[in-house]
Amino acid sequence: MHDNHLEMIYAVLPAWGMHRMGKTKTKIVKWKKFKDAILDGKEMEKEIRAYKREEQKKTFETVDSRDIASLILKLKISVSDARLVSASKALHHILPNLVPPIDRAYSIRFMQQKKEKFNRKSISIDVKYERWYAKAFIKEMQSFINDPEIKVFLKMKRNQNEPPYNVSIPKVLDNLIIAFVRKYTPLKKKTKR
Repeated sequence: MHDNHLEMIYAVLPAWGMHRMGKTKTKIVKWKKFKDAILDGKEMEKEIRAYKREEQKKTFETVDSRDIASLILKLKISVSDARLVSASKALHHILPNLVPPIDRAYSIRFMQQKKEKFNRKSISIDVKYERWYAKAFIKEMQSFINDPEIKVFLKMKRNQNEPPYNVSIPKVLDNLIIAFVRKYTPLKKKTKR
């Protein structure tokens, strides 16, 4: 991990909903604190580097969901006490084959609500349940991709290892969830002027 890679991650997070403006706590910390949280020279950096080496051997299907959930919740890069969304998004850019990006608008909504109940209201989860959500989300996604029909699709995807098909499995799943939630979320009604 180099500063340049972290700078790119830091720049892309606002596009993924981690704005650094306004009254909301949905924003990342300042650059130095962000960089220091990842490259702390201690436990976090060592764990990330170990997973980076492991990423060559393990796949999203085989990684232990508890370990990934723990890694996500150790990384403090958000102004708020919540870590699930900000850390999973940042770690997805560092470990794209092992860590799925998790958010409230799609991932949590997909887990919490029946499609008939999808709406545009913000979903909040108590910080004390973040570990459960991370672990459950990863486990469900692993279960999904171990379905025999999905395995055929994934095998085809892995054999097409050139753009635009070189997207990681966690990101493919994220894209599918986004498409599903968007399909079943009613459009905002336009107000008359």
